[in-house]
Amino acid sequence: MVGPPSRRAELIFTGDPGLEVARSHYADQKERIGEAGRDPAAVRICPMAYAVVGESEAHAKDREALFLNDLVHPMASLTLLSELMNYDFAQHDLDDPVTGELIASASGIRGLVQNLRTHIGGDTVTVRDLAGHRATLLQGPRFVGTGEQVADQMADWFESGACDGFVLAATHLPGAFEDVVRMVVPELQRRGLFRTGYDGASLREHLGLQRPACTPVGA
Repeated sequence: MVGPPSRRAELIFTGDPGLEVARSHYADQKERIGEAGRDPAAVRICPMAYAVVGESEAHAKDREALFLNDLVHPMASLTLLSELMNYDFAQHDLDDPVTGELIASASGIRGLVQNLRTHIGGDTVTVRDLAGHRATLLQGPRFVGTGEQVADQMADWFESGACDGFVLAATHLPGAFEDVVRMVVPELQRRGLFRTGYDGASLREHLGLQRPACTPVGA
């Protein structure tokens, strides 16, 4: 993609962890899209989200602890950060502090470490702190509960100006997506928030995204 998202993007994937942050980000992006002379409604903004569904709220919380904490290796977040920031953390000792200079020297998504450093808090955050944090905290929201509760949480985001939809990530395979289809989708459909059929033959057509005009080569 050439140019800023406000000028070129049609589908923007985000990783806002909380509702208020997502609302602010959504409003800012839509404003920038309008300022670029485009229709903000024609660009979809979709956070990545985990949906942990259980037969009861307690069951869902137990599954969240297992799938998004207990079974995540503590080095996973550091590996993920290295990839996303385009920065080799292997050059540091685990007790090295995460400084502003370290963040500035990365060429990838610097805000991830900055936000995580703020989330951890304290006077000094070390590489060990980053490694000990779960990789899933770098992602978007977690919707946890029964099918109805998860539908409530998703509807709150969608209806309050935080997103145009979601990109679901799997907490475990197989089973994660099947749980959502079985327990969440019917509730969203009952509320008129999830389609019951698909039109067209492509993702672009399903989402109602217009196909941009092509300029012939050499024109």
